[in-house]
Amino acid sequence: MRRVLVIVGILLGPCLAPTQPGQAGNVECVKDGGFSAMPAQDDTDITALMRAARDGEINDIEKLLKHGVDVNAMDSSGWTALIYASARGDPKSVKLLLKANADANAKDEGGYTALMAAAQYGHDSIVKLLLSGGADVNAVTNDGRTAIGLAAKSRRSQIGEILKKAGAQQPPAKPGPPIPSSVKSSGTQPVLLNSPMPNYTQRARDGGVQGVVHLRVLIGADGTVKRARVLIGLPSGLSYQAIEAALRLLFKPATMNGQPVAFWKNVIVEFRLR
Repeated sequence: MRRVLVIVGILLGPCLAPTQPGQAGNVECVKDGGFSAMPAQDDTDITALMRAARDGEINDIEKLLKHGVDVNAMDSSGWTALIYASARGDPKSVKLLLKANADANAKDEGGYTALMAAAQYGHDSIVKLLLSGGADVNAVTNDGRTAIGLAAKSRRSQIGEILKKAGAQQPPAKPGPPIPSSVKSSGTQPVLLNSPMPNYTQRARDGGVQGVVHLRVLIGADGTVKRARVLIGLPSGLSYQAIEAALRLLFKPATMNGQPVAFWKNVIVEFRLR
């Protein structure tokens, strides 16, 4: 019998939520990681096609498209099935969606596109597919970011070259006002206190499914996780096991001016069969 070793890790930068002490709702989160903040909820607002694209369930994508589901439906953040598939980096999913007339230039509420998702996560083959499918190489987000800018920020030089050859132009940077030192030192980030073990589903064990699930979680002022949203998933039910594990994470809460506050953070849950 194979041993299962499951590791829970914290990934990427946080964004401090300007809420009142003890309050977790109505959080306006600074964008980080190149994508707009995910809504304060789980995945109940996404469609079956989005779930399939997010988790790499190719057979489900094919079946759903044959049944004529809305390929361009958006969740509450404006993510489409194509954005989920592009962030995941699955060429077959992207090809199926583009063939079904998925809008390669659909934008989420922050103005991010599937091409930006592929550039941010380093999927050069997806970048090429999207460009051939009509993606606007110079699309700009609400705050002035572009696919080539996101690629550069993530040190994806190869993707940057692909985008340049496709005509990408980096808009001039807009310097912001300096941040006073008093503001820089007024907040602290949450500190992880435990590492709950996610469960492997039998289907995932039998299929040898391994990899990581990327989530965005809202850490309350009491240090518990209030909401979890999958950005990039795994098939065979592992995305839902990752959500369950994320909801059991405990933190020393973030603070602002000495008071505990709610805090959005990106996390990963890694599944490995050993």
